[in-house]
Amino acid sequence: MPLDVHKIADGDAVVVRVAGDLDVATAADLWPHLVGSIEAGQVNIVIDCSDVTFLDSSGIAVLVRGLRAVGPVGGSFRLREVGQRVLEVLTITSLTEVFLDDAELRRATSGQ
Repeated sequence: MPLDVHKIADGDAVVVRVAGDLDVATAADLWPHLVGSIEAGQVNIVIDCSDVTFLDSSGIAVLVRGLRAVGPVGGSFRLREVGQRVLEVLTITSLTEVFLDDAELRRATSGQ
């Protein structure tokens, strides 16, 4: 399944809505969208995962790369609307606290 990416400005952040499998075949497709945002000065990035159907180590790698790119310029990088499959991968890799704020973690673990 190809990756579908849309960016929407939301206050001082840019929301990057990702749909499809974020995996070895598609993870590299997300990177140019992240770089484009950062180069445009949009360093507060929120990845909307409501339509992410699968996440593997390649997907995790591009998310970590995005996080590392915004850190030195004072930005933030968070995930929202994570589903059960994405939450499982974040939990297994001990990245829930890295990518999810407290409210999102509560929402994701409550299943709502």
